[in-house]
Amino acid sequence: MKQTTLERRNVLRTAGAAGVAAVAGLAASQPAMADDDDHGGLVGSWLVTHVEDTPGPDGRGQAVVVLGAGGTLVSVEVNPPTGVGAGTWRRTGEDGAFRALFLVGVPPMNGQPGVVVEIRPRGRLRGNRIMGTFTIKVTDAATGAVLDRHTGTFEGTRLMA
Repeated sequence: MKQTTLERRNVLRTAGAAGVAAVAGLAASQPAMADDDDHGGLVGSWLVTHVEDTPGPDGRGQAVVVLGAGGTLVSVEVNPPTGVGAGTWRRTGEDGAFRALFLVGVPPMNGQPGVVVEIRPRGRLRGNRIMGTFTIKVTDAATGAVLDRHTGTFEGTRLMA
């Protein structure tokens, strides 16, 4: 595998992109367990484990993802502790289905360009668990050129205070 490919993957992992891959959102001052107007039980905080389909020891991580009632999404990568993402989410069906889009910016490092990591999770709510798949697109922040693409899966449990 080429050295530049390995370095780009490290940039991606540093961004915490995959981690979130799951689903992230900020519930403003809402408690972790949402009220009756919680978009079908999705609003709240989630501890999400994500795994990239790309083989390797660094393809697994954990993020705290918060889905806000207004469609706001924030994700904080906690293991390994790396990045923060922000974006939006929405329900796509009565059966607990949802989709999201969030972005993580990574500054230039080790001679590599700064990048924008776009994460698109799609998932489903089952009780107090969420699960699904995600895609990741990494682009050069200056030129918009696509540098890398990844896919993976995620699973999460509701955080309760």
